[in-house]
Amino acid sequence: MNNLKTTKNVLLVCGLSASSGFMAVNMRKASKKVGLDYKIQVCREAELGDYADQIAALMLGFLLKDGVWCD
Repeated sequence: MNNLKTTKNVLLVCGLSASSGFMAVNMRKASKKVGLDYKIQVCREAELGDYADQIAALMLGFLLKDGVWCD
């Protein structure tokens, strides 16, 4: 059995990636505290295609362009 940890890539997408940067910092701290091997990255909505094939989980910030709200 292979007991090696596998890093999970999590992408947090927001309209401008400004406030989501703060959220990512807290997510990194929380995942480390509970022992999860997550690489949490932030990008703008327009950059999503650059990361799409590298992520295990996608999280949307609450304000994307054109005022579309996502909870």
